Amino acid sequence: VQRLVAIVIDEAHEVLTTTGVSDARFLAVGRAFGSAPILATQSISAVRDRLPVGSHDAVRAIITNMATRVQLATADPDTLHELRALIPPPPIPGPHVLDVRSPSLPGEAVWISSSGVWGIGRVKLRPTTPLP
Repeated sequence: VQRLVAIVIDEAHEVLTTTGVSDARFLAVGRAFGSAPILATQSISAVRDRLPVGSHDAVRAIITNMATRVQLATADPDTLHELRALIPPPPIPGPHVLDVRSPSLPGEAVWISSSGVWGIGRVKLRPTTPLP
């Protein structure tokens, strides 16, 4: 019986190797064996800052191996640049959707699937009850 194994790594930029190459390979090979890595990080800049100067190809490989992306509100220029490259421009000349409607509310995010379908959605967050 095949089982999907999800690997969730919060603050993923904190656990990247110093080259990023083995991280990208782990993601690529892991998918072939049924793993579903979920990397959470504050921004693409956080990943770039973790790796040595000149590691652009390693960062690109890590990002490319993330088939589905969810991006919460951000002001990070690298992250916004990446989103603009992934979300197509409007069919008629005009501003990019991120310049008009970027996620800004709590629980709101841009999502991009591996098939290229994208959207802006919001998760309704319920107030939490503090533990006694």
